[in-house]
Amino acid sequence: MNGKFGANARKVAIDGGHPISQLVQSSAIPEDRLRSIFDGIASDITLREIAGISIALNVALDVLLG
Repeated sequence: MNGKFGANARKVAIDGGHPISQLVQSSAIPEDRLRSIFDGIASDITLREIAGISIALNVALDVLLG
């Protein structure tokens, strides 16, 4: 799940023109952690992180988890 979630989140962020600095602020996830999620190398992604990224990107969870 981690790799697919990260890849989906990265694609939505890029396609939507969301800079990483904006996502760090709106998701309350530190930049290094957010980058590791987007790169698919983060372990143990929490529900809070998934929800935070979803809210920051203004996209439904199923789009990111799909």
